[in-house]
Amino acid sequence: MKKIFLLLTSLLFLVSPLFVVQATEATDITKPDFRINLQNMNPVQASQANSSTPTGKSAALFLLDKFAGLLLVILPIIAGISFIIAGYYYVLSGGDSEKASQAKTIIKWNIIAIIIALFSYALVKMVSTVLG
Repeated sequence: MKKIFLLLTSLLFLVSPLFVVQATEATDITKPDFRINLQNMNPVQASQANSSTPTGKSAALFLLDKFAGLLLVILPIIAGISFIIAGYYYVLSGGDSEKASQAKTIIKWNIIAIIIALFSYALVKMVSTVLG
């Protein structure tokens, strides 16, 4: 149960940067002229008048862009873990050519996966730019 909780917590930690909204200069709370407009904070009308929610093609492009960003967050973590595992196999092979070969295979496929993931990211960005 503890492992599942840690896994879900770490996944939430990895996904949370996708939902961060950066402040613009008009809403920067560090500015001395910052004001809160309470009329725009009506929770009943917020769902009806929320025009910033993407729909249609822009929603698909938005989700595609967020997925590509998530790929760039998860890719280094998975690659690092698999390089550590391959290094563990290689260092502890103790002259056994089978374990050393297994480590080299893991490293080779890890590099191939990184290249494919980066090309996929580039392709997603290109499609997003062309359709956007």
